[in-house]
Amino acid sequence: MEIICYCFALMAKKKVKKQPTDPSAMQIKLGKRIRELRKEMGYTSALKFAIDKDISPVQMGRWELGKNIRFDTLCKLADAFDMSLSELLKDL
Repeated sequence: MEIICYCFALMAKKKVKKQPTDPSAMQIKLGKRIRELRKEMGYTSALKFAIDKDISPVQMGRWELGKNIRFDTLCKLADAFDMSLSELLKDL
């Protein structure tokens, strides 16, 4: 009987609330990831990468700073890095 009560007590334990996601912190992380991926592809210059991938160099700079990245932009970046969207967003 004690074992059953113990099991129910464990099941009734309060779940830990997840902290709210801070959008600006996530955008900064994403910008850093974009920069890292570009460098991993051998591009030391965001300008050269942007030109080669037909992306506005000004936009590329903004994205690497984590400025408001739209969903369609994320898809374009995933294509530019030759990866899926989930791979682009992993570890964020």
